[in-house]
Amino acid sequence: MAFREIPEAKYCTFKKGDIIINEGEKVNDLYYLVSGQVERISINENGEKNTLGIKAEKNGVASLLGIYYAYDDEKDRYSAFVFKAASRCVCYKIPIKNYRAWVRSKPDIMEETILYFKNDYTQTLDMLSAHIKGDTSKEVCKFLLKNAVKKNDRYIMPKKRYLKDLAVVLNVHKVTISRIMRKLKEKGIVVRTEEGIEILNYKELEHYTKECMKYR
Repeated sequence: MAFREIPEAKYCTFKKGDIIINEGEKVNDLYYLVSGQVERISINENGEKNTLGIKAEKNGVASLLGIYYAYDDEKDRYSAFVFKAASRCVCYKIPIKNYRAWVRSKPDIMEETILYFKNDYTQTLDMLSAHIKGDTSKEVCKFLLKNAVKKNDRYIMPKKRYLKDLAVVLNVHKVTISRIMRKLKEKGIVVRTEEGIEILNYKELEHYTKECMKYR
């Protein structure tokens, strides 16, 4: 996707741990993530941090940091979150006014933006519900399906998408994720390979996105 072609888009880099957009900061620019990962963090009134999501590289509209603020009134365009580099990141910094002018002539990107907003909202509600109900296994299975890449007749979740990312997003301990993965292996649904995690039984994994799996 040619975000770099937007007028005044500038190449920039961030080190791991750098704050790209800070809470309470006026947001005048979006950042398109070319490489690396970025955490979206909320901080409550007690100063406690909670990671709400992890942005991945080269994933279309989903890789734009601050996309929600592009459609706020300018006077209300202050970040409610911290966007923190989880690794070394390469971005294109894009002025919001230029992005909005550019996207008006790109109906496919506008449609992708609407679908992203809808999916992000649904995913946030699902994760909150899973955390309250203890349905973590469902979210792990969804994560595997969403991030798997089809190679010939095989589905592989590449090594770069570590399950610790999901542990952070779901706000559960990585030991819980390990237990779920162990159960999936025991059932012959997944196997760990040199390429990453291979899905051996796609239909069964889909089944466990709708029904809780006993893993304790």
